[in-house]
Amino acid sequence: MASHRPRARRMRFLGPFGVPALLVALVVLFLAVSTQTLWPRASQVDAQAEPTATGISLQLHTPTPMPTAHVVRTRTPITNVVVAPTRTPRALPTPSPTQEPTRVPVKLPITAESWKGGYFQGNALYYGRPWTAIYGSQSDYPRATLVLKLTDDPTEAIQLFVTGLDDELPAKCKIVLEVNAQRVYQGESWFENWDGVGTGQNAAWTTVMITIPPELLVKGNNRISLRNFTEAANFGTPPYFLLAEGEAMSTESEIFGPAPATQVTVVVVSGSDTGFAQSNMHQ
Repeated sequence: MASHRPRARRMRFLGPFGVPALLVALVVLFLAVSTQTLWPRASQVDAQAEPTATGISLQLHTPTPMPTAHVVRTRTPITNVVVAPTRTPRALPTPSPTQEPTRVPVKLPITAESWKGGYFQGNALYYGRPWTAIYGSQSDYPRATLVLKLTDDPTEAIQLFVTGLDDELPAKCKIVLEVNAQRVYQGESWFENWDGVGTGQNAAWTTVMITIPPELLVKGNNRISLRNFTEAANFGTPPYFLLAEGEAMSTESEIFGPAPATQVTVVVVSGSDTGFAQSNMHQ
């Protein structure tokens, strides 16, 4: 008996291209799905940004395209017009520079006794001149004050020349300078140390210039204070520093008061008289 194999049904719905057309469609579909999975759009990346370990979100943004510049052309403005003269201009006289009057500095002498509050010694038996001593911060003489009286609010700085001497120890005293209760310096003494030889007749006194700006000074009394803030309570031994003579100087006339009277001698010659009559006048 003859065997019968079932006859394969032909896939008539595929048309004339059959199986090849089906394979091509499957490949296209696979590529489309893969693209969406592996390369999501930028907007999707922004939405799925995850915070880093420090809590700061890291986001990738698609750069925004720059707008195209719009150039507007205008006429070039005229910034400078030079008109040439038709005739030679008349020469103008050159103005002479204004000369300010020469300011003669005025000076106010300062003595060692002018420094109040320290220990004053008016003879020259020690250190070769009068002096005022300023001892440690816990002593009875920790500071000395100079009162500088001005006739008006100054507009220029005032120079204060102070002559001083530090003690015989190698280390300098620690000092404070105050102008009208305002601290303007704190540090080591400016003065040279005494060498400790004899009674100090040949001591190396030092003169320093202190420039005080006008905004620190006022009309009337101004208190200039020097203080020894080295911790000590002893008297007659270090730590100490000495203040001697000096002067204050300014370019403002009569800032320290009216100028002192000047004595003028007038010689009068009368006719043929050979005698001289002299009189003294004060201005």
